[in-house]
Amino acid sequence: MKIYLILGSLTIVFIGFISFFLYWAVFKGQYDDIDEKGDSILYDDDSTSHLNGDQHKISHR
Repeated sequence: MKIYLILGSLTIVFIGFISFFLYWAVFKGQYDDIDEKGDSILYDDDSTSHLNGDQHKISHR
């Protein structure tokens, strides 16, 4: 029976930590724009104009 008290109290503390960090993340702006960061990789500039001739030949093999 003692294990139920230990597990119950640990569960309550764990839920408290999760609730606190979720509250903190939402109100600090962590979830304001979740699509822009994921889509930013699609809009990177992939030009190879900064490579010199040798590197350009190697990169297009």
